[in-house]
Amino acid sequence: EPAWSNDIAYIFPVLIYGLGVLILGLSVACPLEIVSPSNAFSTPLEILPEWYFLPCFNLLRVVTSKGMGVAGMVILVLIVISLCIIENASVYSNPFRRPIMMCVALTYSVFAIWLGVGSLVRIDEALP
Repeated sequence: EPAWSNDIAYIFPVLIYGLGVLILGLSVACPLEIVSPSNAFSTPLEILPEWYFLPCFNLLRVVTSKGMGVAGMVILVLIVISLCIIENASVYSNPFRRPIMMCVALTYSVFAIWLGVGSLVRIDEALP
C-alpha cells in the first residue's frame, strides 16, 4: 500500500489546521498598528487628481453639499457652451467687438486657475 494516500488523508488536514491557528494567533497577538490616525474629512496631498481636474476637485472639496458642487460644475460647463453658441450667432462678428463675452471667458478662466491653485493646500486655506 502506498504511503502518500495516508499522508493526504491524515497528516495534511492537521498541518493546514495548525497553520491556520498559528496565523490567527499571530494576528490577534501582534496586530499591525496604524501609525497615524485617519481623518475622513481631509484628502492627503499624495492623492490629488491630474492638473486639469484640480478646479473640479477643489470645488467638490470646498462646497459643503456635494450636489451643489456637481450643479456648480454643470452650470459652468453650460455657461462655456452657451458662450460658444452666442458668440458664433453672427458670421460677421469680430472677437475684439465682444467685450462682454471676453470678460465672462476671462473671469471663468481666472476662477478655474484660482480653484486649481487652491486645491493644492489644506481645505481651510483653499478659499480666502
